[in-house]
Amino acid sequence: MWSSDDPVASWEAWLRWLMMERPSSALERAARLLDGLAAVPQRFVDVSGWRRGLAQRRQPVVPRIVLTGDLKAGRSTLLNGLLGRPLLRTAVRGCTPVPVTVFAAGIRWTEVPPGHRPPPSDGRILVVDVRQPLPRSLRLAHHGDGPTVLVLTKLDRARSDAELALDPEAEVTEAVEVACRRARAHTADGLAGKVCCDPRDADAVRSTVWPTVHAALAAARLRAEARRDQEDVRFVEALAECLTPPEPVPWPPHIPIVSAARAVLQAGVSMAMTSMDSDAAAWRARVRHVDDHNELDRLVARVPEALDHIGRRAVDCAMQGCRAAMADWADAVVGRLLAAASWATPPASQAPQVLELGVAGGMLARSAAGRVQAAAPPALLGMVRLRRVEVRRSALEAAWADALSELQIDLGAALRDGLGTVEAALQATAHALTTHMEAAGQEALVAEARCRTAERLATWAARDWLTGETAQRPTVAPLRTL
Repeated sequence: MWSSDDPVASWEAWLRWLMMERPSSALERAARLLDGLAAVPQRFVDVSGWRRGLAQRRQPVVPRIVLTGDLKAGRSTLLNGLLGRPLLRTAVRGCTPVPVTVFAAGIRWTEVPPGHRPPPSDGRILVVDVRQPLPRSLRLAHHGDGPTVLVLTKLDRARSDAELALDPEAEVTEAVEVACRRARAHTADGLAGKVCCDPRDADAVRSTVWPTVHAALAAARLRAEARRDQEDVRFVEALAECLTPPEPVPWPPHIPIVSAARAVLQAGVSMAMTSMDSDAAAWRARVRHVDDHNELDRLVARVPEALDHIGRRAVDCAMQGCRAAMADWADAVVGRLLAAASWATPPASQAPQVLELGVAGGMLARSAAGRVQAAAPPALLGMVRLRRVEVRRSALEAAWADALSELQIDLGAALRDGLGTVEAALQATAHALTTHMEAAGQEALVAEARCRTAERLATWAARDWLTGETAQRPTVAPLRTL
């Protein structure tokens, strides 16, 4: 069906195959659409994930029934009788402190003790000990607007307790009426059924209680089927929403220049400051080892030369850092262009534009040299022995530190003044790379545009085919004009 040589014709053939049949069921249409999408190189629908969701939708409908009631009313015993086997633990004392879920007989049974938050349900079985009617303050699992079946247990024990009464049957009948009245108080729509049983008699439960409960909870199965229909509709609607292809990456892609220029300039400034710190530390180390006035005079005389060397070397390091950062930025631009382009033709290796900031490091250094020499003047001939070398050396080191700090500030400000020059160089580099990319893939760019347009038109028509909308959308005919 798919041919990479002519994607427009391939999308036309795919759409024609899809519209050959239109199953009446929305899930069957979704299955056919997913099978078709798996055969084409589309990039916007996770076919495997949607197929897993479709498989779940095709599972049989399972009603959710909540089994609740007062403590020690025989909930677990009744559920074991309904299931036909002792799956749940039972005891004289209450032994089900937390909700328990069992899947059996095509129903999801959940026993919920009083006071616990129940899961969503389609129906409810209310188990009540006829001797202990439900208190009005008892917190029971909500019926979820589904049917409620009342199961009265321990009727035999109620008869035994009423043997000494004047009218035992009337006593038992009154207890049953009180239990029913209390149960209706916990049910908004009334009771769908009522049955009395001994949950310990598994045979009686399966033969008498189970048919009554099953018939009374028929509305719960209808609710489950209606819920499944709504979920199927939402599933198909979500799939239809996913059929909208993502917007293509604009070409040429946006390439930030201002922030990149600041980053490039900051890389140069950082290298310049590092160079100045290392050179200044080396000069200070030489000063600390001087213990003679004559040697100190020679170092003071060479201060302008030393500062000039430090300034020029800092400017050279700044230019090296800027050029290295520009080269890395150019590589990143190439990657961005390749990510946005549909063709796999990388642009030729093009060096970034020549960058010259025009910072005169020597001039800045000469202005600082005078301040250092003034702080440590040469020793007078008659005062050589009276003035200690340590005092002159300390003054020289302090003046050197102040001069270096001012030189760093002046050099940093001079470098940052070249932000406009860096932006112009980056803009020229980006323009050259983009122009080369467009020239290399002009035909591929046109072919990709035609393919994306055909993909968008085909998926629009497929979405209408899936949802059954009546709005007019492009079909097979417009694809032939691309």
